[in-house]
Amino acid sequence: MSEEKKMRYEDALKRLEEIVDTLEENRVPLEEAIRLFDEGLGLVQYCEGQIEAFDEKLNAVLKEHKIKDGEDHEL
Repeated sequence: MSEEKKMRYEDALKRLEEIVDTLEENRVPLEEAIRLFDEGLGLVQYCEGQIEAFDEKLNAVLKEHKIKDGEDHEL
């Protein structure tokens, strides 16, 4: 799933929503549904990884801010 690595988080989430809509509406044959399901699982993993990375970056920014102004800021 190398395409996901090039996607922005918002684009991956939008594609995931499209896949879910398609699967919920039973608009595709079984083989295509399985392919979409597999793609969707890859997108979920990608999005979870992005969220973890965003969380780490945000915590680093908050930690840096705390050091600069001496105040404790938590999410």
